[in-house]
Amino acid sequence: MTLTVRMILYFLFAGAASQGVAVFDADAGTLTFEIESLTAAVSGVIGFAGTFIASRWAKLRGGLT
Repeated sequence: MTLTVRMILYFLFAGAASQGVAVFDADAGTLTFEIESLTAAVSGVIGFAGTFIASRWAKLRGGLT
C-alpha cells in the first residue's frame, strides 16, 4: 500500500510542477487553478492510477507485470 501511495504522490507532484496547474499571485495573496491544465493533469492521474491498479490486479491473479 505504501508503494502505491508513494508512486501516486511522485506522479502528482511532478505533474503539478511541470504543468503549471496553479498560479500563485503574491500581491493579491490568491492561488488560482487553471481548469484546462487541471483537467489534463487529472486525466493523466486517472490513466496512471488505472494502469498501476490493473498491473497489481494481474499480479494478484498470478500473472506477470
